[in-house]
Amino acid sequence: MRATRLVLLSLGVLFFVVGVPAVGWTILNTDSPYALGVGIMGVVFVIVGGIMALSVRYMKGLDTTALLRDGVPGTAQVMSTQDTGVTINNLNMVLNVGLRVSAPHRPPYDVMVKHVLQGRQAWGSLQPGMTVAVRIDPNDPAKVAIDENGFDAAALSGLLAGATPGAFPAGFGTPAGTPTGSPSGEPEVVVVRAADLVASGTPTYGQVVSAEPAGILAGQVSPGLPSDRADDPMVRLVFTYVGPGGAELRKEALVRVPDGKEGVLVAGRPIPVSYLPASPEQATIDWSRT
Repeated sequence: MRATRLVLLSLGVLFFVVGVPAVGWTILNTDSPYALGVGIMGVVFVIVGGIMALSVRYMKGLDTTALLRDGVPGTAQVMSTQDTGVTINNLNMVLNVGLRVSAPHRPPYDVMVKHVLQGRQAWGSLQPGMTVAVRIDPNDPAKVAIDENGFDAAALSGLLAGATPGAFPAGFGTPAGTPTGSPSGEPEVVVVRAADLVASGTPTYGQVVSAEPAGILAGQVSPGLPSDRADDPMVRLVFTYVGPGGAELRKEALVRVPDGKEGVLVAGRPIPVSYLPASPEQATIDWSRT
């Protein structure tokens, strides 16, 4: 996109350099038989140069290079997408994207940003409900850029921070992180495998409160998964379940949805759950009972 801007800027300057003197010459030589033709050419060149200048300015506003480099990492949920009708080089689509941003030390907030989808193969890749990594201007939180290459680090840590203890990523035999204290004062992760939790846990039932697509695949969370599970979608799930003594417990987790189980995670629907008797907050869906 930067190369396109440079080309347009160069052409715009060239059109101005030719067009403005042509208009001036016409004004000074109205009696010349060439005045009309030169004048029309000059006006057209000035208009074309102006359009190119506006295009360069518009494209400069789409350039998020500095923000992606210097911005504060965070995550955001895609609330809406709208085609602006603008494409760059007939290849890169410009979208208006509504985001609900989650950033360190501030409550979630909504912004509308423009985002350029790089290449036709990316058209349709942003959908409402997805969770994406973002970079935020520390001096102006309204300036947000979607970081297409930053999800593994930024968004994953954001999802972990937003989950309840032991919630990430539950439900599919990969480590679930439980924030606990450490000598350095930083959270450390205690590894609990969901398969072990189901095997040694107490079976119970719960209810789906909400389920939202996370916008990533299981293989992005756990690179060692077999190929038949690595392409399963991840869902941010909130559910309640019956714990010891009939107490109702609540859990938020990022779960892998196995093939054919998409219809299980519907708000209000009962789901089979297993939890550890000694640590009831450690719970996961028991897919074998669905």
